[in-house]
Amino acid sequence: MIGLVLFILGTQIAGIKFKKLRPSAFLATAVKLLIIPAMSLALLMLFNVDDVVAQAIFISTALPSSVNSSVIAQQYSDDPEYAAEIVMMSTIFSAVTVPIIIFIALNVF
Repeated sequence: MIGLVLFILGTQIAGIKFKKLRPSAFLATAVKLLIIPAMSLALLMLFNVDDVVAQAIFISTALPSSVNSSVIAQQYSDDPEYAAEIVMMSTIFSAVTVPIIIFIALNVF
């Protein structure tokens, strides 16, 4: 099943023209990789969650968008190319953001 999902995502990404990436996809990626983790950090500190639980929650909020979003968009014919753009961009940019988030998690909690 996972192979099929990745195949579907690959065919969607293959059709993306990199000169025409939507600005809203960049915004969605920034929200997913930066704003949501910042909000979760604030909430974790507000509710005084500590140790491994806080680290796990904080790091998981910074992970890239799931392939499932692309499959669901494909299933319901709701702009699957846009979902594939967001998955692709969040995966690429997470190579930079996730190590930073892990560093923050290890030093804050």
